[in-house]
Amino acid sequence: MKIWIMNHYAAHMRTDKGGRHYWFAKYLDKMGYRPVVFCANKEQEKLWEKKMAEDIHTPFINVKVHGTRDGGLTRIINMVSFYFNVKRAAVQFEKIDGKPDIILASSVHPLTLIAGEQLAKRYGVPCICEMRDLWPEAIVAYSKKIKKDSLLAKMLYAGEKWIYTRADALIFTQEGGPDYIREKGWDSEHGGPIDLRKAYHINNGVDLEAFDKNLKEFYYEDEDMD
Repeated sequence: MKIWIMNHYAAHMRTDKGGRHYWFAKYLDKMGYRPVVFCANKEQEKLWEKKMAEDIHTPFINVKVHGTRDGGLTRIINMVSFYFNVKRAAVQFEKIDGKPDIILASSVHPLTLIAGEQLAKRYGVPCICEMRDLWPEAIVAYSKKIKKDSLLAKMLYAGEKWIYTRADALIFTQEGGPDYIREKGWDSEHGGPIDLRKAYHINNGVDLEAFDKNLKEFYYEDEDMD
C-alpha cells in the first residue's frame, strides 16, 4: 500500500533524519507500506524534485514554493503556492510512480488538508487529515485583530468544519480533539456531520530506537540526573 504524506514543512526532516513524518515513514516502511513525503522548498527552480531518504527507503518530493515563513503577506503567499504546486507536482509524480492508496495530509495550515482531500477525490482514495495545530482556533486565541465572533473567524471555522466533514479519518496530535468538535456542536451526537469514531489521537512521541542508540553513544554523566 502506497501512502502519500503531505506536510508543507517536512523538507528538513530528510537531512535531520528525524521528525514526526520522517518517523512515520520509517516505521510504515518497516511494516511493509510505501510512504512518499511531499514537502516545500523555496530554493529550487523545478516544480518538484525527488530526494531519497535512503536509510528509511522513502522519497521526499520537494515542491517549489514562493514567499517565506516569516509572517504576513509573504507567509500567505508561501502557503497558497504550496497548495497549488503540490497538486500539480502530485499529478506529475503519479504518472511516473502510480497513484496512492491513501493520503495523509497534515496541517499546520488548512490549505494542505484541502489539497490532500482534493487529490484523494481525484484518485478515489481515502484521505486522513492530521491537525498538528487547531487552526483557526490558535489564531483567534492569540490575535488581537481577529475576534471569535467576527465574520472572518466565522468563515475560517466554517472551512475547518468542512475539512473535518470531508476527511475519512482525523488525527489530532493533542488530546481532546473529539471534545473540541463536541464543543463546536459539529459531532453527529448533536446533529452535526462529523462521526467522532473517525477521530484519533497520535501524540508527538519519541523514536525509541534512536533514543536507545543515543543513550548508549552519547551518555552524559550528571550527578543530579543519575
